[in-house]
Parts: sequence; C-alpha cells; structure tokens
Amino acid sequence: MSNRASRLLTENILANYAYVLVMGVVTLAATPIYVHRLGPAQWGLVALCMTAQGMLLLLDAGLGQIMPREIARAARQGRAEEAWQVSLKLYGSIAVGACLIGQIGAGAVAGRMMAGQPALQPMFEAALRLVLLQFMFQFPNNAALAFWNGTEQQRLANLRQAGFAAAKHLGALTLVTQWRGDALAYMLPFALISAIECLANAWRLHRAAAPTPPVAAADATPTAPFSVRQLIGSAGGFSGVVVLGMLTSQIDRLWLARVVTAEEFGRYVVAANLALTLMHLQGPIQRAFLPRIVTDAQAAWPLVRRMLILIAVVCLLPCLVAAALARPLLQLWLHDPVIAAAGAPAFALIAVAVGLNGMYGGIYTLFVRDNLYLRLIVLNAAILAAQGLLLHLLTPHLSITTGGLAWLLGSAMQVSFGLFSVLRLRKSARV
Repeated sequence: MSNRASRLLTENILANYAYVLVMGVVTLAATPIYVHRLGPAQWGLVALCMTAQGMLLLLDAGLGQIMPREIARAARQGRAEEAWQVSLKLYGSIAVGACLIGQIGAGAVAGRMMAGQPALQPMFEAALRLVLLQFMFQFPNNAALAFWNGTEQQRLANLRQAGFAAAKHLGALTLVTQWRGDALAYMLPFALISAIECLANAWRLHRAAAPTPPVAAADATPTAPFSVRQLIGSAGGFSGVVVLGMLTSQIDRLWLARVVTAEEFGRYVVAANLALTLMHLQGPIQRAFLPRIVTDAQAAWPLVRRMLILIAVVCLLPCLVAAALARPLLQLWLHDPVIAAAGAPAFALIAVAVGLNGMYGGIYTLFVRDNLYLRLIVLNAAILAAQGLLLHLLTPHLSITTGGLAWLLGSAMQVSFGLFSVLRLRKSARV
C-alpha cells in the first residue's frame, strides 16, 4: 500500500471515529433528558417507534451491503456517478412504496400493539406515521452515503451526517422540553430534518455530478463494466442475508414488546441502546477498509488481518470493560437506580455480544466481496431459530435479561462461523 493510500485510509478511520464520538456525546447527553421528560409510557412509545425504524431497515437489505462495494469498483472505471444515480432510483422507489403501504396499515398496527393500553393508541399511531415519513426521506439518503463511502470521501459523509443528526436531536429536545412531552413531539423534528437532509445531499451530488477519473493502480482487481442487472442480482442475494440478519438483531425487541409491559420494555431499550452504541466502534474501521479490500485482491488478507487487530483493540476490549461496569455506567448515565438495576444484566450481555460481532464484522467483508450469500443465509436462519427458542423458553423466568442472552448467542454463533470460514478461505488461497 502506498504512503498516500495509507494516509487516506488513516484519515478516513479517524474521520469515522470523530463522527462516532460526536454522535455518542449527543446521544448520551440527550437520552436521559428524553427518558425523564417523556416519562415511562411515552418513552415506551418512542422505544416502539425505534423498533419500527429498525424493522423498516430490513428494506435496506441487499443494497446497503453491496452499494459501497459497487461504487468503489465503479470508481475504478470513472463510473461512480452512474452507480449513485441507479442506487438513488432504487432506494427512492422502495422508500415511497414502503411509506404508502405503511400509512395504509398504521392504524391497524397501532390498534394491535396498543390493544391493552387503548389510551395510548392515538399517540402511537400519529408517531408511527411520522416514522414512515422519516423513512421515506432517510432511506434514499443512503445512496449519497454509499457514494461518499465507496469513493473514500468519508470525511465529507461524516461531517454532513453529524450536522443533520445534531439538528434532529436539537429539534426534538426543544419540542419535548418547551412544547409537549410526548412521542409526537419527539418524532416530528426527526421526520422534518430527514427530508431536508435527503434533498440537500442529493442536490450537492447533482451539482457536483461529473465522471470520477479512473483509478490506475497496478494492484487493482479488474472489474466488469457497471451493470444494473448484476447490481440487482447481487442485491437480491444479499437481501435474504440482511433480512434474516436484521431479524436476529430485532427479535429480542419484537418478542419482549409482546410479553412485557411498556415500562419494562422501555427499560430494556434504554439499556440495550447504550450497549449497542458500542457497535459504532467497529463501523469506522470496516467502512474505511471496505473499498480497499473489494478492489485489491492481492493485498486482501493483509488488509483483513490489520483490520481485525484494530477491531480487537478498539472494539472488543472496550466492550469487555463496559460489560464489567454495566450497572455503574447505567447509573452514571441515567441517575436512575431502578433502570440501572433492571437493565444492567442485559447491558452486560449485549456489550460482550457487540465485541464478538465486531470481530465477525471484519471477516464479513470478505463474504461481501465474494458474494458468499448462500452460506450467510443458512447461518442467519440458524441464529434466528436458536434465538427464538431461547426467548420462548427463558423470558418467563429472566424477563428482559433474556434479550441480552439472545444477542450473545447470535454473536457467538457468528464469530465461530466466521473464524471457521476464514481458515477455509486461507487454505483455498482466496485471501
């Protein structure tokens, strides 16, 4: 790797971590205000809205996995702009269709979810409709982020993401503290500013539209001309992977939302969300390495090995430390001994799971590069079945702690499979 390439990689990693740091500070500062201002019931509704957002992300199945890869490869031929335009059309079509369908069924969903708490149904329905509007704009914005990440302009991507995210939280904090303390006031700024963000990013890319110069590199992997058919085919393959993968990451909330009270569910979500912020520790490294790994076959294994070492240091180790300090961390953050006591076991289990997931995530980049989605579908299906059985058997006895166990089980299965697979790839000289 040249000095210039190594310097750009380092700059992107640092820019990615700067974004994580900024957003971590914003989240840590804002969440206790939300929790105390909204109260248990309204915060429970917000937690359900977050769960709905997580489910909608299932629609970013194949595209979210392969668009940065395809744009990185297209950039080698000076065709990244073409790849972005195609991805924007695909993202936009999916977002509009999902929003319309969701708006039709929002009333029925709210009625079913709030069957035991009818007084909360109108508020939840209104908030859910705002979630759908936010998704209609936030989802197509992924095309711009994929373009900047795939062309190694991650400093720009992070700067714009951080600015708009801070604006969303500022708007939400203003409304819930100065207007009304409910889920509707929380969701309104997120929907509005997501629309502004999507349009602003698309306009910036449209104004800057110009073919990116081909990257001449002796170690570059030859790539075929960009093909929409191949893009859709690859996205379709990874759709099954990501749909199942997202289900494994949401099954804890889907299950617990049905069997525990809104107050208990709110406690679980706030503890789980804090633990899941640790997942941001792995993402900056993976985003920075991905364009290099998918376009440089000869150096793929040294890059992956370097990436795994970095993830172990900056992700796995901090996760283990956080797990050991679960209860005091929650107490320090929320100043609420009830939530700290109830959520600490789940927090600790999820923190360990996130550390293991980080190691698996580094290996997963190779699966994306090689389109090895069939084995990933089998893996995620097995994890989902195992998690479902665990939740069914243990929730009556362990309540919300079972959600943390489900996370740990899934990550343990992932990292075991990942290590086994990379050994096979090494033997076959594919890395």
